[in-house]
Amino acid sequence: MDEILNIEKRRARNIHTSSVSVKVTQDKGEVPMKLFLSVAAACLLGILAASGPIGAFVAGVIIVAILLRACLLVKEIHTQTVPKRSKEKVQDKVQDAYERYLKERDAKELER
Repeated sequence: MDEILNIEKRRARNIHTSSVSVKVTQDKGEVPMKLFLSVAAACLLGILAASGPIGAFVAGVIIVAILLRACLLVKEIHTQTVPKRSKEKVQDKVQDAYERYLKERDAKELER
């Protein structure tokens, strides 16, 4: 009977600690507020775009800025994830292949 109580206490502690970590990592109030601000900004942008040429210009500038920022972020991710290929490594591979070719050619000439 004591073993069952100990197991239940451990389960209760695990549930308690996991719920605490969820509360610490994610605040439930932030997500709806950010979503509301995004919707409000989209509505304001739509009203500006429909109001005339100045609104369309502002909307276009915002869209272009977002696209440029996205391209820069993709480039940064690419440079961090894909290792740079140095010319020295490529040169070494070419040099090694050429030296192997010369050795094989010399070996064939000696066999004749």
